[in-house]
Amino acid sequence: MTKAPPTFRLVCAPSMLEDLASRYSYRDGDGEIESLVAGVRELGWLTRDNLLKVAKWKSPRRLRLVAETPEATILEMTKVAFSAR
Repeated sequence: MTKAPPTFRLVCAPSMLEDLASRYSYRDGDGEIESLVAGVRELGWLTRDNLLKVAKWKSPRRLRLVAETPEATILEMTKVAFSAR
């Protein structure tokens, strides 16, 4: 038996979304990630160092797992991920 997904309901008018989003402040390090993204998109993969930067920014608890992943695996998996369109 599968559960039906929960129903999503906005708690504000859709016309308010852009204004509310503009008030959101991102964490420190966004500038570094934004500059990293441009180069990574051109390359088409992530190195371990780049993935560590992304993990530190997005999910610091995963740093150990990224650090333990072989560089070749990271390159292979991120090439596949970036090739999906």
